[in-house]
Amino acid sequence: MGDYIVGPLEPTDFQVDTTSVITELRKRWPTARIQQTLGNDPVRFRCYLPHGMYVALDRSQQALLLEGGIDNIEDCVSLALWFRLQVPANYELYVYDPGLHGQLELTLKTTEYEAMHFMN
Repeated sequence: MGDYIVGPLEPTDFQVDTTSVITELRKRWPTARIQQTLGNDPVRFRCYLPHGMYVALDRSQQALLLEGGIDNIEDCVSLALWFRLQVPANYELYVYDPGLHGQLELTLKTTEYEAMHFMN
């Protein structure tokens, strides 16, 4: 699990396109190291960003797993808001901790301030 999850609270019928997400990640974070996975791995890809952030797309292709977010809140906020743009607006998307101790719905109007306040 990650420090944060960005995804739906319940499974949906939508899946992001892995190739498109990787392409967009490389555009936004050109120094990221991205490794696609095979077989029974629980994630579709792993991505290592500067400042120690680790990102993965879960096998369902519906959620982004973020590790290192506790120490890199700014990067975590950027990733959460960026992922919101990768998912059609008619699908609910949240940022939450793995224990579901709290959640913030991400909309196209969610601000960096709101996300930062929730994650701090």
